[in-house]
Amino acid sequence: MTEANAPLTGPEYWFYHLEREGHDLRLHDLLALVVSRQWRARVHGRELARMKALDAALWAARPESFLPHALADGARDDLQPILLSAEDGPAPKDQARRDVFVSLHGADLPQDVAGFQRIILFFEAGNAEALAAARAQFRRARDQGRRTRYFRENETGKWEEQGAKPQAG
Repeated sequence: MTEANAPLTGPEYWFYHLEREGHDLRLHDLLALVVSRQWRARVHGRELARMKALDAALWAARPESFLPHALADGARDDLQPILLSAEDGPAPKDQARRDVFVSLHGADLPQDVAGFQRIILFFEAGNAEALAAARAQFRRARDQGRRTRYFRENETGKWEEQGAKPQAG
């Protein structure tokens, strides 16, 4: 295989389109799967205030399901399985490998995504800015030949995969 037609390496892009309220619980369930796979995640939002609210919500969301996480800029960011950060907040001190990057509220993706196995964009139908950012990122990922999957929440709260199927690398 020549370099020109070699399959792209890098993360898969998964898009989660929320139609209902209660996104903190939906995110908790998704992050619980990440932790169960012994992956490490960085969850990145636009505003520190919203990430602080998410921090509190994740601690209280499912008492029977402990989900270890912390806000970025702590003394031990590198030990956190899930690290929460915000565009208007302090940068994480963490230089450790992360498997998953989760973008919330239309937050920007990192410049270099090569080290991640999965990029997840979690966005609400009622947030026009986040929806536009997710659509642009979806087109960009598809144009680059990345594997993409698109899930939309149905009326009962279950995820249904839409027309985007994984592409061959």
